[in-house]
Amino acid sequence: MRLLAGEFLILCALLGMQSVAAAVPPSPRTAMLLKHFQNMAKGTDDTLKLAYNDFSTEWRAHQAISNFISSNHNNWFVADHEEDAIVNDRLLDPTHAEVDVQLQYFSKTHGTIKFSLVKSDGEWKISKGKLLKESNENTTVAKANKSPETFESIIKISDGREFLDSAPIKDLLTKLMGGDYEKFLNCTQYFNDMKRHGTQRFLCGDVHLMTNYMEFFLFVDLATKQCVAGYLGDGINVYGARSEAEFPPDVSSWIKDLKSRAGYPIEVHFKVASPIVQKAKAPIPKNLNTTTWTGTYKFEEDRFIEGRLRIQQLPGNKITFQIQSGNGGGTCDANGTVIVQGNDAIFRDSEGKITFHRKGGLIEVDQKDKGVGRCGMGVSLDGSYKKIDDKPPKFDKL
Repeated sequence: MRLLAGEFLILCALLGMQSVAAAVPPSPRTAMLLKHFQNMAKGTDDTLKLAYNDFSTEWRAHQAISNFISSNHNNWFVADHEEDAIVNDRLLDPTHAEVDVQLQYFSKTHGTIKFSLVKSDGEWKISKGKLLKESNENTTVAKANKSPETFESIIKISDGREFLDSAPIKDLLTKLMGGDYEKFLNCTQYFNDMKRHGTQRFLCGDVHLMTNYMEFFLFVDLATKQCVAGYLGDGINVYGARSEAEFPPDVSSWIKDLKSRAGYPIEVHFKVASPIVQKAKAPIPKNLNTTTWTGTYKFEEDRFIEGRLRIQQLPGNKITFQIQSGNGGGTCDANGTVIVQGNDAIFRDSEGKITFHRKGGLIEVDQKDKGVGRCGMGVSLDGSYKKIDDKPPKFDKL
């Protein structure tokens, strides 16, 4: 189940996430969290009101209950066995704790969220959540040593992301869609389980917070190379079929389901490959001035998770900044003016702090776990932001 209404999201699934520890004994804090997740998963107005009240007063001040209830969909689950969901429980002091919870998105890929809890009037409340990320240092080496992929070699792949990123599927979709392939990829943040019937594969999913507005499907027969794919944009754009009579059963079922749950009329458009237009990326200026804070900085993890940091150095050892990040549908932002001490600057508000550490043309941003900024659960400002422009930036209105 997804949680956010503009300001809040528990991001339950990034591909490749793994459990980080063994389960731990229950405590009053973990009991509260498990009950919270149960109410979220039920998804009724009454249970969502109970879940809403599990958040701290400060969090609720930025999130209206009407928006919270209206934005939730029953696509979110705790791990298969609740007793295994809590993987770490740390009491920091009598009124603060951190609890790591293994979560499962409807695609059944797993992630772990670190929840910051605060005790108020004798009850534990949720103040913030942060996605824990793990990396595999051997991934790049393993890919470099792999043999060229073929349709025969990918038949054993069961992971949706790995299947979609394989060379044969990329080539097939590029030929099928042409320039629209990028629009298709922009709808492929999350995946349902891939269906596998003999040599046939069916995959579908959506973008965080954009269910019923940005979704995709893909049908491929690895033996015949038949491919029917599409995405939801201004209607359902379908490639590889000229009429609904040519739809494989899985495609027909997906479109029927989408139309029934969307809540608004959706037309099906049959498309052919569009011209591929090579877009030149704006070059990063050479010899950037990295001796000052002033400029624009960029963080990019993938096509869905990215951030932008703008800084203007001021007289009196101060900087004014604006930082924004997103993860597909959820956003996070903060702005302010702070004092610089050497290569460090720290922004504080009533909820916590953000640390900026400058190393030449790179700024490491560390957002502490106490709700600082305007962020949804699972959306963070953390990252290494690389300088891409040294001119005084233009600030957006937040």
